[in-house]
Amino acid sequence: MVAESVGRVAWTLDSSALLVLQKTSALGTSIFRVTLASGEKQRLTFPNDTTPGDWDLSISPDGRTVAFSRVLQTIGSELFVMPVGGGEVHQLTNDHAQVLGMAWTADSREVVFSSTRQNAYRLWRIPALPANRRGVFNSPKPVEAAGDDAGWPSISRNGRLAYQHDTRNWDILRAEIAAGEAGSNDRLGLPTPLIASTRIETAPAWSPDGKKIAFVSNRSGYFEVWICDADGSNPVRLTAFDGPSFMIVMSLHWSSDNERLIFSALTGPKGNPEGYIVSAKGGTPKRIDTRSSVDGLPDLLCR
Repeated sequence: MVAESVGRVAWTLDSSALLVLQKTSALGTSIFRVTLASGEKQRLTFPNDTTPGDWDLSISPDGRTVAFSRVLQTIGSELFVMPVGGGEVHQLTNDHAQVLGMAWTADSREVVFSSTRQNAYRLWRIPALPANRRGVFNSPKPVEAAGDDAGWPSISRNGRLAYQHDTRNWDILRAEIAAGEAGSNDRLGLPTPLIASTRIETAPAWSPDGKKIAFVSNRSGYFEVWICDADGSNPVRLTAFDGPSFMIVMSLHWSSDNERLIFSALTGPKGNPEGYIVSAKGGTPKRIDTRSSVDGLPDLLCR
């Protein structure tokens, strides 16, 4: 064994050293250069110790520059570049989105990366240039042919692109409970689809009168609160947050009068849960308390 790494390992151009990711704090990791002949280890990056730090890396084909993703907040990360031997770090993106792999173009001028900057994971390309003097970042351009749910790009020396396509299709199922002895494995019938689409359906919640089901889905492109009849028919979207990419809606609860829904959502770049309440007939959700927690939300229904 020549080195330890908690993530990707990359060779320097002359094959004399490796770049690795190692823990440097309770939360975070940093990039180190390990010289194979001597075993000497040099720390190259210095992220804030209160963040998860640097997660992934890729060395340019000309061997001069390393691109890496750094988590600046609880949810989301940004792309950075720096010389392979260490030195000044330049930030490439300012999206507050999640990054799922990166690769350099064959000419070492651009970085292709997977990002949730428009909710679903898609491939983007951006020049390896920092923001200008006015602090304006270059705008990534989409790699349209890759489509949704594309990640972990890899580019050959002659410029061919390979990537991973991840299919996620979660449906809500229903299973009848038959009469029988409590605890028997034979009481639960076969599950059948109840609420389904080609995207993700999750967090179902029956209304107290049993006539409606609330659930969370990204079938519209973003995770939103939906409602349908008890048999899964007539789905209607209740919220229209329309992003941002780090928006996560969860923990649905009904009021006892079947008129309102209360839920928690991670709505900020730091991933802080916030409580919302919305009419079961739709409308603008009302934020309740930015300090609300997932566990404390049901208590608000009694107020």
